[in-house]
Amino acid sequence: MPMRVDLFCSGSKGNSCLVRTATTSILIDCGPSTKRYMTQSLQSADLTSDTLDALLITHSHSDHVRQLAMFNHIPVYTCCPLSAKDYKGNPVPLDIHTVARPSRFVIGDLTVLAVATSHDSGPSMGFVIDDGYEKLVYITDTGYLPAELYPSLSGADYYIFESNHDLEMLQQTNRPFWLKQRIASDTGHMCNADSSRLLARLITPNTREVVLAHLSEEANTPQLALQAFQERLNLLSWDTSHLVVQAAAQWEPLHFGSMHPEENQKPETQIQNEDDHASTQDSVIQPDEDFQPTKTDDFTEQAVNSSRSQSSGFVFDSSPEDIPEDDFDFELPEIPGGLFESDSSRPRH
Repeated sequence: MPMRVDLFCSGSKGNSCLVRTATTSILIDCGPSTKRYMTQSLQSADLTSDTLDALLITHSHSDHVRQLAMFNHIPVYTCCPLSAKDYKGNPVPLDIHTVARPSRFVIGDLTVLAVATSHDSGPSMGFVIDDGYEKLVYITDTGYLPAELYPSLSGADYYIFESNHDLEMLQQTNRPFWLKQRIASDTGHMCNADSSRLLARLITPNTREVVLAHLSEEANTPQLALQAFQERLNLLSWDTSHLVVQAAAQWEPLHFGSMHPEENQKPETQIQNEDDHASTQDSVIQPDEDFQPTKTDDFTEQAVNSSRSQSSGFVFDSSPEDIPEDDFDFELPEIPGGLFESDSSRPRH
């Protein structure tokens, strides 16, 4: 059954994204700066923190886990150590499920492939989420992605993808030199140019929507991110008429996809290039032994276009307090060597 994606917020002040089908709802990250914003976000989808099927955490930086204490009644899937406290400072028990990278696991009717990313937070990960009909790639907070991952990330219907900064704007900010180095490094964030080059290798005519995500408010603009991507596709002479591209703003929710199959029918000529819910406390999701690194030829870069679509009309009745960009921890991550090729067993539509 087709999926619906609600990107509630994206950027260094908070990140959260809801992915759901008619029967399953999972949240990726819970980093808004206020509990009220997180609550209203879920209410806009007729959900609460207790009615979700699971919470997936990409990494432990505060702009991804601030509201973790709200989700103590559902499974929390993570590759990094996590803890939560209530408003009084008391520890809150969590139903932690530790995820190996790479690994594949199932939550309801969604299959989640966890992939290692490169960020100075300690262990971090992105996700490829598949409902059997459509595929979403969610990759933010990474300085680079190795080529071994490309087969697993290519040909998705939807991308939410890091395009953090413009290199020239970054150098012109008043940030300290060490921080500029950190952001532009392989364990920091991807710039517009790198994001555009990589996305141009991953998208196919099957791709419907690309969201450029985690934009810096000081070192980027939506216009620059979109322009870099459009220029890259123009350079490759792609026909981009069928592709919608948006740049996510920090507190402007974006929504795409549908939970109604008749609204998401694909032309039969489009080919998809692809590839239990555990309840035990502190369970570990082991790597899938079927995943083996393989070398693949560069696939032909095919036609796709970027046209700006409008964001949701949904507006929250309160804005989070103004807080500085604080994703500045400086700890080198664990970067695994074993990566893999995607599974190609999905039905084609």
